[in-house]
Amino acid sequence: MGRDSHRNPAGPGRPSHSIDLIAQEGVWRPESHPLPHRSIVCRLRNPSAIADCEMEIISLIISVLALAVSLVVGYFYLESVIEQTRKEYQANQPDVQVLDLSSMHQGDVITLFLAIRNVSKVPAYDLTLTLDGCAEKVNLETSYPEGHKFKEHKPTLTLGPETDIRSKPISPARLRLRYRDYWGYQYEVAYSVTQFKEGSRPFYGINIDLKHLAHSWPNPGYLEIRKLLRNLPARSS
Repeated sequence: MGRDSHRNPAGPGRPSHSIDLIAQEGVWRPESHPLPHRSIVCRLRNPSAIADCEMEIISLIISVLALAVSLVVGYFYLESVIEQTRKEYQANQPDVQVLDLSSMHQGDVITLFLAIRNVSKVPAYDLTLTLDGCAEKVNLETSYPEGHKFKEHKPTLTLGPETDIRSKPISPARLRLRYRDYWGYQYEVAYSVTQFKEGSRPFYGINIDLKHLAHSWPNPGYLEIRKLLRNLPARSS
């Protein structure tokens, strides 16, 4: 009788397959098979419990996929907002360039004639023109885009034989335009300058390449750009 009880913990007259139900109800808890394990086994043997478990897993998968899709959509939406904000900021950045250049030799003196224009849609402030190796600095003040205040700047630079750019090698040498935007940020446009010997003369001639220019523009972050755009004045034609 003792051996039969050991074989069938459900008790005499009760089928052994009901062990799991007894374990779930807390009647039998053998040390080798604690209650949580037996409870799970019982649930897995119950078709209704299996269906509920499958539904929970499917629901979890759907929730994870929905979260992933939401994150992807949110990322691309945020990227589009940032891109649109940057484009609006760039549309309010001034762009001043040297569009034409000619020179005239008179004895040992070279005079450069430049045509400078604001090719953007907003004014550029405190515009200056300098040439490395030349002490002369041309102040052009405010450069306006096309409109009723538009004006093409036509400054000149006079380079005598005593100027550094003509009397000694300078590398690298640049022709530089510097200006500020509405918020006070500094901009620079630089053109490469090369020196060459003029026959037997002890002075250098110069060549300025207008096709290859280097920009040095401010690049604030997204939050700073939003703050700047909130402080943007209305444009006047």
